Amino acid sequence: MEYRQLYYFVCIARVRSFSQAAEKIRVSQSSLSRTVQCIEDEYNVQLINRTTRSFKLTPAGRKLLERGERVIKEFEELQEYLQSYSVNDVGEIRLGIPSVLNTIMAPLFMPDFNKQYPDVKLCFTVEGSRLIHKEILEGMLDVGLVIRPVDENRFDVKEIISDRLAVMVPEGHALAGRKEVGIEELKGESFIMLDSTYQLFSNVYTMCRNEGFEPNIIHCSPSWDYIAALVSLAQGISVLPRPIAPYIGKGVVAVPLRGELAEWKVVTITKKGTKVSANVKNLIKHLVKAYK
Repeated sequence: MEYRQLYYFVCIARVRSFSQAAEKIRVSQSSLSRTVQCIEDEYNVQLINRTTRSFKLTPAGRKLLERGERVIKEFEELQEYLQSYSVNDVGEIRLGIPSVLNTIMAPLFMPDFNKQYPDVKLCFTVEGSRLIHKEILEGMLDVGLVIRPVDENRFDVKEIISDRLAVMVPEGHALAGRKEVGIEELKGESFIMLDSTYQLFSNVYTMCRNEGFEPNIIHCSPSWDYIAALVSLAQGISVLPRPIAPYIGKGVVAVPLRGELAEWKVVTITKKGTKVSANVKNLIKHLVKAYK
C-alpha cells in the first residue's frame, strides 16, 4: 500500500462519501473506488460494507482509518521537520495585510527580511482584517497581520505592536489642540471610516455604543489616504491608528484616544492546529524582533 492510497482512503472515510472526498481532493470518484479496491485486494480484506445503502466501514476499515490518520499526521510532521533544516529556504509566503498596516509596517520590515531570506517571495494581499481571517481559515493565505480582537480558538496569535488609536480632525477643529480625547466627546460628529471589512470599523462602533450613542457614519472607504483627504477638507472626522499620522499630509491633526478600548494591538495570525512552514515561522520571528 502506497502513501497516496492510504491518504485517499482516509479522506473517503473521514467524510463517509466517495463524491465528497473526490470533490475535496480533486480526484475522480472512479479513481478513489479503484484505490479502495486495490487495498482490499492486496490485503484480502473488506474495508467498506457494500451491502448497505449508507456508507459504513467494516472493523478493518475503522482500524485502518484510526491508524492511517496517525501515519498521515506523522508524515506531515516529518516533512515540516525536514523543511526546517533546509539550508536555503525557498518558496513564497502568502501574507494578508490591511492597507494601514501595509503603509506603516511593510517599508520597515521588508528590506531586512528580503536581505536575510532572498529566496523567499512575500506575496501581499491588501484587504480588511475580516477578509484576512476568512482566507486564513480557507487556506488561501498562510499568515495575516491584523489587529485585535482575534478569536484565539481559531487562530494562533503573536503580538507584534501595541499602540493607540487617534481621532483625525481637520486643522481648526475644536479638538485639534487637545492632548487626548475620549470617545464620548465625539457624539454628534460626522465619521468617515474604514469600511466594515476592517476590524477597526467594528472596534470604533463598539466604543461608541459603550458610551451610549450610535456613531454618525457618513462615509466608508477601504482607503485610509482617501479618508485622510476628506478629513483635511473638513468633511468629517475619523479614527485611525496613531502610527499612521506621520504619513498623513497637512491639514489633519491626530489626537490620541484615551481608554482601554482605544488600544491598538497588531498581531500575526495563522490557522490554529495547522503546521506552518519554516518560512512563515521565520517571518513571524523577524516581525517580533523588528518591533521590540
